[in-house]
Amino acid sequence: MASARPVAQSGDTKRVAEWFGIPESDAQDWLIGNKTLENVLNLSPSEDATITHFIVPFLRRALGYSVKDIDIKPHLTRNAGRAVKQMGGQSDVVVRKHDDPVFVIEAKSYGHALKSATEDAEGQAYDYSQANELKPKPRFYLDTNVVETHIYETNSRKELPFSPVMENELVSKFVEMQKWLSKKRIVALGRRLSYAPVVRAPVSDDKEFGHLLLNCQNEMRNASKSKTGKDAFTEMNKLLFIKLYEDRREREGKENRFTLQKVEAEGENYIGGTLFEDLKTHYRLKNVPIFRSEDKLELDDVIVNGIVETLQKKFLVDEEGKVYPPVAHVYENFVSTIFRGENGQYFTPRRIVDFMVDMVGPSWGSEGLRCVDPACGSGGFLLSVFTILDNELRQRFMEKTAEGNWLPFNEASGEEYDRVKKSLCEEMLVGFDNEDTIAKTAAMNLSVHGDGSTGIHYGDSLRRIAFENELKEGSFKLALTNPPFSSNADLGTVYDLDGTDALGGFELAYIHRYDEEKHDFEWTKSEENLRGRDKKILFIERGYQLLEEGGTLGIIVDDGVLDNPTEAYVRDFIKKKFNIKAIVSLPWGAFHEQGAENFTSILLLQKKGTGITQGPEVFMAMAENLGESYGKSTKRLPNDLKDILDDYRKFKSGRSWLSKFSFICKVSDLLNSYDPVTKQVNNRLDPKFYSPRRLAILKAIEETGRARPISEVVDFDREEVTGDANDYGSKFIDRITKGGEIQYEVIGGSSDPKLKKTQIFRKGDLVVSRIQLKNAIVGVVPDDIDEILATDEYYKLVPKKEEGEDVVLRKYLRIVLTSEPFNFLVNATFTGQYGRTAEEELGRLKIPVYDLPTQRAIVGKYDESMARVKSLVEESASTEDQLMTDISTDVFKKPL
Repeated sequence: MASARPVAQSGDTKRVAEWFGIPESDAQDWLIGNKTLENVLNLSPSEDATITHFIVPFLRRALGYSVKDIDIKPHLTRNAGRAVKQMGGQSDVVVRKHDDPVFVIEAKSYGHALKSATEDAEGQAYDYSQANELKPKPRFYLDTNVVETHIYETNSRKELPFSPVMENELVSKFVEMQKWLSKKRIVALGRRLSYAPVVRAPVSDDKEFGHLLLNCQNEMRNASKSKTGKDAFTEMNKLLFIKLYEDRREREGKENRFTLQKVEAEGENYIGGTLFEDLKTHYRLKNVPIFRSEDKLELDDVIVNGIVETLQKKFLVDEEGKVYPPVAHVYENFVSTIFRGENGQYFTPRRIVDFMVDMVGPSWGSEGLRCVDPACGSGGFLLSVFTILDNELRQRFMEKTAEGNWLPFNEASGEEYDRVKKSLCEEMLVGFDNEDTIAKTAAMNLSVHGDGSTGIHYGDSLRRIAFENELKEGSFKLALTNPPFSSNADLGTVYDLDGTDALGGFELAYIHRYDEEKHDFEWTKSEENLRGRDKKILFIERGYQLLEEGGTLGIIVDDGVLDNPTEAYVRDFIKKKFNIKAIVSLPWGAFHEQGAENFTSILLLQKKGTGITQGPEVFMAMAENLGESYGKSTKRLPNDLKDILDDYRKFKSGRSWLSKFSFICKVSDLLNSYDPVTKQVNNRLDPKFYSPRRLAILKAIEETGRARPISEVVDFDREEVTGDANDYGSKFIDRITKGGEIQYEVIGGSSDPKLKKTQIFRKGDLVVSRIQLKNAIVGVVPDDIDEILATDEYYKLVPKKEEGEDVVLRKYLRIVLTSEPFNFLVNATFTGQYGRTAEEELGRLKIPVYDLPTQRAIVGKYDESMARVKSLVEESASTEDQLMTDISTDVFKKPL
């Protein structure tokens, strides 16, 4: 076998393992030259072994043939003068497509000579190709001993240009083999490649188009130079847009050229050549920067043709050229999956986008509506606004029948609609993103859904001077955005066109100090006071800069902006610059599908101006579910945003309403105080803190007459790990379940990274999770564990003693701390986007602390209830088993 071995590409190991059904470790050994196929396929020195373990698996898993397409040891004859010669033998394979023979293979054992004084494998293979039973004649014939495979054209008896394929070239020459020999591409000799006219049907639902898209991804993944992730997305985008362009042509009465029939007639590279160039010209003339002139389709013809075959029978657009909803939905999910979490970017779920846009209620009005998203991501907000305004324009220029049905545009109304829509597309919608690929994706997304893509730009919208024309300050009526989470703009990293640090153009980028005498924040614009900032903060101010007076900003922020003491100056800025219209808290996991786990809220703000002042009330709401299920649950939960939107509309119109999710907070009740001890300003804006439920829980605790701060009844104890952690045992806390069970793992040795534990817990200790107390995660170290290690994310509560007895029972304390009302109180009290509980803050919370007999009675009732629950579960399981036994008896007529 040749010593030179082409460099293995990403995905080659898995591909080879799948071809031959071998472990990936063996495939890797073969790829790097440590083993031969004789070793990894366990080939015995026989022709049968070559057929069974090499030829058949490769034909099926690499070239796409089924078992019925492969004829092994066929009985063949050939005319020899007047006689008929019987042919056949153990080495022959005939491969068919739709019953037509397409090539034959003469097989030899591994490394056996193909040409010698006694062997002529090429001649034998050719003879088989001329057999009487093979009609039409096979197009090719092959001979192989695994080490080398030769491929010949039957008519000319000449070897193909890429032949022979040596053993170590199976991967590198696979594309060529696919192109010439795969079932999808090969055509029987003497037959023309013919296709029935393509009859297209609309895409029916999300599942159907998702399946089509998955098949296209698999085509790219299975190529010799596989495309995955961003690379696959980029190439798939090109083909999708060619398909959309051709479907729209057909809807206009022109030829749809996205078919295999057209590809066969025009020749190779037709899709990537002619059609892609036409597409680029189309967008260039419309001034839409989706594709550059130098962009190429980076897929070989075999893959392209496979994708064409997958998509050609479906219409992706309706009669008016609008994309069918399933295409739009699946495309957005495709985008968010590819780019989830990069640089803090988590694309906004459609249900949240639509909710925010519906809260604003955009309308064209008399002059149109200029809308901007300075961190547009995939363009979801702009798309939603575009759809609403486009529908409004359609209704404005369309006429109704007497029955109230909309009539199609007449010539005059259609022209006027096109003129106004052009203004909407080119002047009214502006989006920026700092990632080139994502900016293009936004333009593509808007183009997929309609044509509002010309206002999408690549660049950092925080650079005020560089983009002063595209982002003219004070010119927008609406700004909607979801800026990157936890993405910092550091000093010296973003420079404007004049060479200055772009951060210098933002008030919030400077140090703000609270003046105790003036009861106000102050800041000085100086270089020494300039600091790097989280972009989420800067985008609040960027929205203010871009809006005209009275304009609306809808922005998603993590809850640290609303309640973290270190960001009090940001809230002060919000109150001074904006009228606060609404604050809606989203549930933990709102961005779970996009890969983010933190608390977030929606702010709806109006830029202040002459005669535009804050009203007396702020609408607040707390959504518990968003219509999706999380974790292992398969139950679809309700979408609370629908009820909240209805509440907000009633609030705006002055109608009375009651809701479990929404409430009104008087502006006069918003905190704005300063604690000289902690040096902290308390000006929280988070709905949970002002919720009527929190106030009701606090009141109920006081009304028990036994309210005491937690710090009065427990100590926050800590036993430090010293020396070698293994001295204290090998167990460490992995997690605490909702039911309070402490689950542990075992440290593997002194080099184990999990050794980084800082404290020790012992049996009977009450363990509280700092970050998960909001989810009622509290446990007690069981009696069978003498000692266990843990990180700083846990702390220990030890009951204080009064008159020689514990003030509070550990079990009673756990019941209180895991109760639903206390859980709500914790979520409403602790600040930040992750809601970590500080010992001091937890210590200040009050709980009912009854006398010990009362506590024991509560614990006893709790134990009885839990025992009953356990009994019911066991009874249910037993009943289910008995029912299944009875059914089995009915089926088999006797107990089994």
